[in-house]
Amino acid sequence: MGFMGRLRKKRYAILLFSSYEKKKEITFSLFSLLVVLLMLLGIAGANALLLAGYVQRSLRAREADRLEEKVASYQLEFRKLAMELKDTEDSMIRLQIMDNRIRKLAHLDSGDKTLALGGPEEFVLRKRMKGLRENTQRLIMDFKRDLFRVRRSAEVQGESFHILEEFLRSREALLAHTPLGYPVRGWITSPFGYRKSPFTGRREFHEGIDIAAPVGAPIRVPADGVVVFAGRNGGYGKMVVVDHGYGFSTRYGHCSKILVRVGEKVKRDQVIARVGNTGRSTAPHLHYEVRVGKVAVNPYYYLKLGRILLAYRN
Repeated sequence: MGFMGRLRKKRYAILLFSSYEKKKEITFSLFSLLVVLLMLLGIAGANALLLAGYVQRSLRAREADRLEEKVASYQLEFRKLAMELKDTEDSMIRLQIMDNRIRKLAHLDSGDKTLALGGPEEFVLRKRMKGLRENTQRLIMDFKRDLFRVRRSAEVQGESFHILEEFLRSREALLAHTPLGYPVRGWITSPFGYRKSPFTGRREFHEGIDIAAPVGAPIRVPADGVVVFAGRNGGYGKMVVVDHGYGFSTRYGHCSKILVRVGEKVKRDQVIARVGNTGRSTAPHLHYEVRVGKVAVNPYYYLKLGRILLAYRN
């Protein structure tokens, strides 16, 4: 008889006593006991496996939820960065076009600068969106680099506009202080250069031009400046001298009345005096001089240039 046979044959009994009932006797063999124990162990093991699987599935589900939330947040950040990058690039393109136009008008070179533009095109964005779950972090870093590059380009463009602003301000200041146009309404009776003196008949150099006008006609300063002389000066009669800066100065002789004081700042087209016949003069007129440094130059060119600019502005 084998081992299993002996287990089946060998039996045991358990006696149960009660005050209400007669004694009970439960008999069993070691084989049946072993079978029951194995069944209980199998059930316990199965339950443990089921519980472990459930816990693992729950953890995976939670992790999946967290990953979904993270991917959703990445998607939102990705879209925001894409929109910000697109808006910034559009603004930079408009600024670059404006920069080129201003430089062309100001006769400046292009600066030999190439803006670091060019983020992903729309079809590239769609392609990237397909692989967003696997490459979200990398895509965001790419967009941040693109955004940094565009922002750096914006700084370069800002520096360019600053240079343009300074250049145009200097040109504007120079233009504002350049004597342009006629200081008085009238007609030229004596040009700049050598002429026969109306008093001596000898050949002499005339350092300005004479503009005939009625007594009292307003004399307007043709550029911004500061009055450095206002009073009588020999043959000039009542005279005003204005220093315009940048080496320019103008003189107004034979005035009947002076309306400004030494040290007074004057603006273009401001009335500074009135036409007269004081000093060495044969008839009412304005003796008008333009000087660059201490050298008298022909005012006619500045009168003509002022007329051209006035026509251009209108």
